[in-house]
Amino acid sequence: MKRRIHFFLICLAAALVLGQRAAADSPFVIENWNTADRLPENTVIALTQSHDGWLWAGTVNGFARFDGNSFTPFNVNNTPGLPDNVVSFLFEDGHHNLWVSTLNGSLSLVANGVLKNVRTGGA
Repeated sequence: MKRRIHFFLICLAAALVLGQRAAADSPFVIENWNTADRLPENTVIALTQSHDGWLWAGTVNGFARFDGNSFTPFNVNNTPGLPDNVVSFLFEDGHHNLWVSTLNGSLSLVANGVLKNVRTGGA
């Protein structure tokens, strides 16, 4: 699974550089995923890979876990505690916790499959 995810990242970078055009003699195949594939939104604004090989993509309509074949979407309608759909940052820490930051300034922690909101000491 990790090999396919790494290949996905390489293809994503190639698509950005080449404007989604590949030369006929290129050894790379560029695949596009979109909302028809259960990606919450066609534009990804946050991206990270977790220790177990999952690729996490943040969008303005939630975030999704990608296993190399399909997306599992998470949003305010199907994820209790997610404060906002606009996911602006994703990060996995050294304890394998996934941190999710949203545009409204909320911070959430996904640990053991449960999303919890984190207070950040603001007013």
